[in-house]
Amino acid sequence: MFLRRKPIAESPCSERAHPPAMSAVPPQELYNEVAAIAVNELRRPPLLREYARRPPDEQPIFMMAYSAFLLWSLSLGFNGHWKADDIRKALKAARDAFAIRPWFDPSIFANIWKQTQIVMPKESRPGKYGGLVYPAADIFLTATLAGYALDSDHDPEFGYHVTLTMERMAEQAKLLATSSGRDYIVHL
Repeated sequence: MFLRRKPIAESPCSERAHPPAMSAVPPQELYNEVAAIAVNELRRPPLLREYARRPPDEQPIFMMAYSAFLLWSLSLGFNGHWKADDIRKALKAARDAFAIRPWFDPSIFANIWKQTQIVMPKESRPGKYGGLVYPAADIFLTATLAGYALDSDHDPEFGYHVTLTMERMAEQAKLLATSSGRDYIVHL
């Protein structure tokens, strides 16, 4: 009545065992998925409320600093699973998706992104704040260090949201990176 699945060792496909994801080259569709994940994060209510409470001249800087944080969070999940060049391509796809937004300025974003890559690995790690990670403060710090004044006063709900987002984005990226090695490799 029910078919029994053969163990992998007995399967006729066993010689085609899936290589680790790091050896695979992700297709463009996977990069597009990374972009979709990142853009979807821009629709979260705590972010939109924090954006709305900022002065109009700060809003674009705030969104670019937050977007740089999203890219960095994604990179946490990809590290160790994809090659550096593949990570760059995935992050570029997400950045390009941000680029069509009215608040995006490529030169400002590039400056903030440089600071994000310096600040976030040093600051947003367990133990920095007595065992807690609080990356919201570091988002404001990256913009300020890049030369763009951004008031660090923020709603506590936004701070909590950012901490959860960092973990969620890294987990989504890791899941995408580890499952992708099996899902898109075609063996002939």
